[in-house]
Amino acid sequence: MTRDPTDTVSYIQPSVEWAGTELVTAIGPGESGRTKYEIKYIQSLYVIHKSGIDPKTWVSEPMTATYTHEQGGNILIEKGDPTISTVASGGTIQDVGLNMECVLDDKHELGVCSGENLYAELTEVVDGTQTVLSTFTETVPTTYTGTVFPIATITTSAAGSLYSTRSAVLTLAAVMLGAFAAY
Repeated sequence: MTRDPTDTVSYIQPSVEWAGTELVTAIGPGESGRTKYEIKYIQSLYVIHKSGIDPKTWVSEPMTATYTHEQGGNILIEKGDPTISTVASGGTIQDVGLNMECVLDDKHELGVCSGENLYAELTEVVDGTQTVLSTFTETVPTTYTGTVFPIATITTSAAGSLYSTRSAVLTLAAVMLGAFAAY
């Protein structure tokens, strides 16, 4: 088959129906003395719709991933264990865990992170006559650069003085705090 150079090929983009909540709670100073927060991502629905095929439901029951976030000055520390959840369609969703330290440049809205991405894998382990699932964590070193943008401004008042600080996150081309599906 040959194509005319003026032919175009169209691709129907799927749409995603998503519902979830992000809860951020201050949990006090971290080991470094920076402000430490617990971040819970609760995903309650994830459905992929594509023209001509039935919708594919990946998540219909709430799943939670929990991370800690420490920030102070130009340093951001993110930590969280990887998780694996079995979903409605029988597949799994893996939340990537992290152990990252980032140096932020607010003036240029850039950040550089280095550390580890943590991937959990389920493996079958045979113990006598029983087969059980065990979780194995793979650690992958990584370094990346991204754009910094503020996600919250935290303001407190104490004894008549006002203190304000910005909390930021580093956006990435790669998946950092998201989930990916495995068939």
